[in-house]
Amino acid sequence: MAFSQKLNNLWNTALAWVADICFPDPDEAALRAWLSARKGMRWHIPFLHEKGQPNIPILALFPYRDPVMKKAVRKLKYRGNVTVARLCAEALIPLVSAVASEQSRRHGSREICIIPIPSFKAKMRKKGFNQSFLLADCLLKAWADNQKDKWKDGHVSFIKVAVRKDVLMKIKDTKAQVEVKDRRKRLSNLKDCFAVRNGLEGIIHKASIILIDDVTTTGTTFREGAIVLAKAGAASVTCIALAH
Repeated sequence: MAFSQKLNNLWNTALAWVADICFPDPDEAALRAWLSARKGMRWHIPFLHEKGQPNIPILALFPYRDPVMKKAVRKLKYRGNVTVARLCAEALIPLVSAVASEQSRRHGSREICIIPIPSFKAKMRKKGFNQSFLLADCLLKAWADNQKDKWKDGHVSFIKVAVRKDVLMKIKDTKAQVEVKDRRKRLSNLKDCFAVRNGLEGIIHKASIILIDDVTTTGTTFREGAIVLAKAGAASVTCIALAH
């Protein structure tokens, strides 16, 4: 991609972010109210695993078919809407906190590694952003704010959270899952498409990991990413999506 095109993508993304912050979408209030009314919801999706592969849990917070959530996800996925990412990240905190506490209890880990699902490099350059990266960044900020509130209330958490966007790579340029309508083809479309970046295997070894994405349907994307991380020696991997 030419430098001018890269610069143009960055410029357009920056303008969209500024517009989202300075000129809030009228739907923002509706999303706030919708999220507030659904605090505590937790949807569990059975992990679609192959024989001999680890059974890794997949959790999603909201149903994608709800019109408000569908609109929010589209703004996040196709526009990189910062406000939507921030509001949704805040809504994810109770679930992430519960998973982090469980992983800490089981494995004695005091640090949880959040890894967002990556895009293929060329697609990332063309689009200018990755919605899962954006969600993970907002999640880290929301986690820090949440911990500050706990300190003020006298509650101390010994669990640290780090976001690593450089560990997991997408090494195959596959069709977007939304473009693959046949369920069997969706299950095979992403086969062996992820890998751990050379030299960063030590970060994964014995780590407690939360894999983050905006939407999951069949669980295929999560499964492929989780299997790669498990084979690299992760102590545990739990997958969390905003919607299903």
